[in-house]
Amino acid sequence: MTLAAPVVVAVCMTSALLLLLACTAGAAAAAGTASSRAGRSFTVVEGFNAVPRGWKVSASSLQECMDVCDQQACLQFSFNELFHVCYHSNLTSWAGLVNDHIISGCIDSAVARCGDVPSPPEPSPKQLKWAVSGAPNTSDPACGFPTLSPALAPVGRIYHATPEIGMYNHAAMIDFFDSNFFVSWKNSPLHEDTPGQRILYSQSTDGLSWTPTDGRNVLFPNMSSNSNPAALFAGPTVILNGRRYATASPHQFCLFPYPYVGEGYVLLLRRVGNTIPAKLGPIFWANPTVPFGFEEATKRNGVLTSAQMDAETQADLALLDNWNHLPCGNTNGSASLKCEMCLNGCDDFLRRDNVDDGRADGSAATSAAASAAASAAGGGGRGGGHRHDGGRRGGGGGGGGGGFAGSRGRLGSLGGSSEETHYTVPHSSAGVILHRTGNNLAFTYRPNTTVQWSIPWISELPDAGSNLNAGTLPDGRVFLASNPCPHRRYPLVISTTRDGFTWDKAVGVLSCEQLRNTSFCAQGATPSLAYPQAVAVTAPADVAGLYVVVSVNNSVRVPYTAL
Repeated sequence: MTLAAPVVVAVCMTSALLLLLACTAGAAAAAGTASSRAGRSFTVVEGFNAVPRGWKVSASSLQECMDVCDQQACLQFSFNELFHVCYHSNLTSWAGLVNDHIISGCIDSAVARCGDVPSPPEPSPKQLKWAVSGAPNTSDPACGFPTLSPALAPVGRIYHATPEIGMYNHAAMIDFFDSNFFVSWKNSPLHEDTPGQRILYSQSTDGLSWTPTDGRNVLFPNMSSNSNPAALFAGPTVILNGRRYATASPHQFCLFPYPYVGEGYVLLLRRVGNTIPAKLGPIFWANPTVPFGFEEATKRNGVLTSAQMDAETQADLALLDNWNHLPCGNTNGSASLKCEMCLNGCDDFLRRDNVDDGRADGSAATSAAASAAASAAGGGGRGGGHRHDGGRRGGGGGGGGGGFAGSRGRLGSLGGSSEETHYTVPHSSAGVILHRTGNNLAFTYRPNTTVQWSIPWISELPDAGSNLNAGTLPDGRVFLASNPCPHRRYPLVISTTRDGFTWDKAVGVLSCEQLRNTSFCAQGATPSLAYPQAVAVTAPADVAGLYVVVSVNNSVRVPYTAL
């Protein structure tokens, strides 16, 4: 390999061509030139992922990635330094996302804007406003929010934990399709995200009465082994060609496109039939081969690969690779407005390994290098990295995990980067992604699906450091199911906005006082109605309403008129 580069690159570059963010003093990426062994010259950019999907091959080095690209006469490549994965493409335009462990290259004479790395723009508007009068008020049991009565917002019990089946149950997902509700959640014997954590499920026709959890309702089994300890997380369900698929992964994620394909597409799927109880299809990996480390568990559980599935399933799965296709839908007279996907990709440049900066006190990271490193942090999908909620929670101050330049300013670190939700601004093609960060949510913004997501910004929206879920209501408003009472994960509140930017209405729909007989909410060491997920049902008429599940294994039905 031959290398010629500007001075800033030559100073900062190692023999492995690793990006040193501190050395580049805030630059998101650095460019130089390199050649394949056959002599073909590439413009090479560190810290940038130009080929999120394409021809995928294993490559032990950047040189090998370039050589294979040269052999296939490709025009662009991306090399993941962490996982030694190489993607090739013949696209003639250059675009992508900042990523701190991806190196990309292109043929300058064949690719428009080859090597150009624009920084993520600042959000516009620069603020999401909170205009709910009198709330949150942490001295009030209801935190200042008016609260619906159980008669108006009835509550259902999905599962009461038992030692035999598993005492730890958390992070549920919900959808409505084929005239039935489907909930999946992570389950382990006692503690969060421990090896062997599996996924259970339950179904309902009314969102309140649920099929039993008796140990036979295992959706995805224990995929852990001695050589590869693993804990599964429930992912959003997807509708592909009119068929429902449940998903799970050893990495937490809340939005599609699946953000960790660079690690070998470590995503499990399973078709869910339209009956109650549902007929379940075989479990299979989205990857055509078994992801590294999961060979033993795959064999033990009889899990297939996508290459072993029938043609119909493979055609369905191909839709997940189409970032301009929403994996959502309605059928059999049932309809919902739920769709957990960002068209043309989410803000995955925010994901990286160890996203917390190690400060448990939430102190700010103010140096230019630290701010640049955090803002330029790349990840997941389209090239690797992982972050799940098994590590530190966010600290105090302006937001969890540290790294904030002011409580209302630019975000330097995410306290729960995979805990996020997306919504479309009413009457527009603009989008917003909300991120759990601590006492205030962070957000990114784009005016349409052809524009890169902005850098993250701290909003005025209060939060308790919990997962969240947003979506559209039938009248066009946007709702947010969350815990907007800082320092405590209750009550469960539904907030709404008419314009997508100013949140001026909010109502409590479930409180710990309503659930005094539960072991975790009102009487436990950590009272909680956390990690809400919701689905807005529009048909049939007798089921229409907003349904929310929370991590005390309860569901609540909220009439639209109450919002």
